[in-house]
Amino acid sequence: MKGIVSSGSAEATKAGLFALEKGGNAIDAAIAAQLAAFVAEPLLTGFAGAGIASLRLDGELQLIDMFTTMPGLGRRSKKCQFDAIDIDFGPSTQRFFIGKGSIATPTMPQGLAYLHEKFARLPLETLIEPAVHIAKSGFRVSKGLETVFRLLLPIAMRSPKMLRWFSKNGRGLRAGEICHFPEMAEDLNRFAKYGGDLFLAPEYQEALRQCSDQALLSRNDIGEYKIISRKHRTKTFLGQQVHLSSEPSIGGLILDDLLDSSFNLPKEALGFEAIRSLEERLGTVFGAQASYSQRILRTLSEQFIPNSSGYTTHLSVVDSEGNAIGITSSLGESSGIVLGNSGIIFNNFLGEADVAPPMAQTQAGRRLLTMCSPTLVSSMDSKDITVYGSGGSNRIASAILQGIIYSLGYGYSVEEAVSAPRMHVTDSLVQVETFGRNPIVLAQLRKYYGNRLIEFATPNMYLGGLNVASLKDGRLVGFGDQRRSGVCGLIG
Repeated sequence: MKGIVSSGSAEATKAGLFALEKGGNAIDAAIAAQLAAFVAEPLLTGFAGAGIASLRLDGELQLIDMFTTMPGLGRRSKKCQFDAIDIDFGPSTQRFFIGKGSIATPTMPQGLAYLHEKFARLPLETLIEPAVHIAKSGFRVSKGLETVFRLLLPIAMRSPKMLRWFSKNGRGLRAGEICHFPEMAEDLNRFAKYGGDLFLAPEYQEALRQCSDQALLSRNDIGEYKIISRKHRTKTFLGQQVHLSSEPSIGGLILDDLLDSSFNLPKEALGFEAIRSLEERLGTVFGAQASYSQRILRTLSEQFIPNSSGYTTHLSVVDSEGNAIGITSSLGESSGIVLGNSGIIFNNFLGEADVAPPMAQTQAGRRLLTMCSPTLVSSMDSKDITVYGSGGSNRIASAILQGIIYSLGYGYSVEEAVSAPRMHVTDSLVQVETFGRNPIVLAQLRKYYGNRLIEFATPNMYLGGLNVASLKDGRLVGFGDQRRSGVCGLIG
C-alpha cells in the first residue's frame, strides 16, 4: 500500500511505513507508528496515556474518543499521594503534581485495540514488530526529545527506572545518545495478546494493586472504561470541509470558533496587517481564555472535567486509497510512577494545578477535557484529504489554525505551511517567530506591540509540532515539524 506518515520521531514514522509495506492501510500504519512512539517518544505518550483519533476510512468519517476519565469508581473517599514538582522552562517555572494520586485512567490500549478491531487489516502481532525491535535495540535521542528529558528530569529522578532509562551522569540524555527501553518489549507482546485488556492482564495485577494504594485509580476504572465514537464538528472554510474534534477536545472547540467563515485574510501572509488580523482573531479566544474556558465548561459540565495535558505528540497518516487518520496523545508530564517491572509509565493527568483532586472523588467516570485536536481537511468534490495535528498544550489550536491558513489561504505547500513563522496569543502577550519576516514588518511589530511582544528568533518547540500528511490530486505529500524533531516518510 502506498502512503505517507508524519510523526514526532523517525522510529514512529518508519514503523508506519513498515505496516504499509506489509499491505496495511492508513489505520494499520497509525497503530504501528503509535506503538513505536510509546518506545521512541517516552514521557510524551505511552500505554498509560490517553488520546483522540480522527479518521476517514472508505469515505466515512469517525472521531474516536479514547481520552481519559476521572478515576475513583467504587472507591470511598481516601487520601491520595501528590508530590509537587516545579519544572523550569527558562522564562518561567510551572508547578505540577505527580505521584500515585495524579494518575487518571489509562486508555491507550483500549483505543488502539478499538481502532484495530474496527478499521485495520493486519494482525497486532505484525503491527508490534517495529516497536519491539526498537525496545530491544534502543534508539538515538532526537534534539526535541533531549529537551523533554532535560525539562522532565526532576520527575524522572523520582523513579530509579526512569532515571536509568532517560539520564546519564545525572543529566538527561542528549541528542545522539542511545536510549534503551528494553522492558517495553514484553509489554508490547502482552498488548498483542490481551489488546484493550492489557492492564487487566494477570501479569500486572499485583503491580496495579500496589499503584492503587494512595491513588484513585483501580481495576474498576479500567474495566468500566468505554471508547466513544463521536461526530466531528464540520464547517466550510475557504472552499474546503474542515472536520474538527468535538468533545472532549477543547482544542477542537477553540478551532471551531477561530475558523469563522467571515475571517478576512490579508493579502500578505507575513506582513504586518496579516499578523495584526491573526492576533485579533486569536486574541478573541486566547486573550480571554479563562472566560472562554468557563463558558465551555458551563456547557459541558454535565459530562466533562477540565484538564490540560502538558506533553503531547501527534502522528498523521494518509494512504493512496484516501484513508486518513490523525492521533494526538499524551502522558501529561508523567507521574514518576512505573507499573511494577514493566516499561509502562503512568500519566499525571490529575496533576495539573488547575484540577482540584477532591473533585475527582465525586465525579468518577467522567471524561477529562483536553487540548488534543487532530483535524481533517477534505475536498468537497474529490478524495483529497489532509491530516493536521500538533503537540503543545494550548498552542495546539493556534498551530493547526496557522497551518490551515497558510495552506488554504495563501497556497503554501505542506512543507512551507508547517515551516512558516508562527505566533500565539496569551493574556496580553503576542508571541511571534521572527525568522523569515521582512525587517520593515519586524519594526512595525516592535513599535505597535512594545513590551507585549515576545520574539522567537528561530523555530521554537513552544509553538507546537505540526505533523501533516496529505493526498492532493492523487499525490501523497507531508512534512514533520522540525520544531519538535518531526519526521515524514513516504512509500510512493
